[in-house]
Amino acid sequence: MYIPKRYGESKISKCPFCGKDAFSQNKQKIPTCKEHKETTFDNVKCLCGSWLDMREGKFGVFFTCINCGAMNIKKVLEIATMTRQKEAKIHETRQQEKMQMAAKPVSYNE
Repeated sequence: MYIPKRYGESKISKCPFCGKDAFSQNKQKIPTCKEHKETTFDNVKCLCGSWLDMREGKFGVFFTCINCGAMNIKKVLEIATMTRQKEAKIHETRQQEKMQMAAKPVSYNE
């Protein structure tokens, strides 16, 4: 649920790595918490397959894709988590296939 800001309230930015309040910035100018101050954001691919370029603008950090255009950091983090989950699922299925192949007896008489 979106609650609009009232007059006099300031923007509260969250750490993209853990979700806590961000009080400092890392080397890439991304607002982070104390624990993730030294953590950097690795290169990320867009859904279309091209690499995203990180830029800093008037309203904070954003990313640009050659094909798709500008994206905010929230959208890029969603893309990154989706690709990590997809890679983990692929890795898991490969491990299961290896286990099935190892457990399957091979008969050469057929």
